Amino acid sequence: MIRRVRRMSVVMRIMHWLLALSVVACFVTGLYIAKPGWLRPTGWGPSDALVMGNVRFVHFVFAMLLDVAFLVWLYLFFFSREAPLVRSLLPVGRRLGEAVRMLRHYFTLRDKPPTGDPHIDPLNAYGFLLIHLLVFVQMVTGFALMRPTFSHANSLVPVWPWILGKAEAASVAVLGSIVVVREVHHLAAFLIVALAMVHVYLQIWRDAFWTEGHISVVVSGYKYVEDEQPTKPT
Repeated sequence: MIRRVRRMSVVMRIMHWLLALSVVACFVTGLYIAKPGWLRPTGWGPSDALVMGNVRFVHFVFAMLLDVAFLVWLYLFFFSREAPLVRSLLPVGRRLGEAVRMLRHYFTLRDKPPTGDPHIDPLNAYGFLLIHLLVFVQMVTGFALMRPTFSHANSLVPVWPWILGKAEAASVAVLGSIVVVREVHHLAAFLIVALAMVHVYLQIWRDAFWTEGHISVVVSGYKYVEDEQPTKPT
């Protein structure tokens, strides 16, 4: 029997697409900020002197959206009324074993773990946790890199320079120098994009092999599972 089960709430779907859009926008604009020449068409002249400023502004806007999505996700991780994601990670030992079995199934196509519970998927949960930890690293290191461009004189929010200063102090204390902070910021960006690509591939794989509608989940919020038939005694 095929059941239609709720997998993602409206808020979680909004956060999912906001996160995805922000990651793409921040990655593309970040590449331009790091190396302007790779996106700069030939023939641009002095009239295009504000291109970098515009790109930095877009990067800033989507970075703020990414930070908001992260903070909302962090709240829902623990306090979601429907299904806090922390349920997919606790107890740690049991969930880690389930994640390993799921990973083994991907490589062998055998012994598929049950997927009837729409809220328990330890392997996905560990992947999302890792991505969001990297987003947190991006947020803190990004604030640190922004600190020299903001002061109380040019900031509309008085507390903003203080937040940036604390992020810079913490980042330099942990990583040693602002140069390393920048390198970590770049490395985290590439890791996030790599993990996102793996995530997309796995959802397509699951949709093709399991036929449970995993791709449509992020649009409709529902997936389809087949109840396991009980084994008849012989």
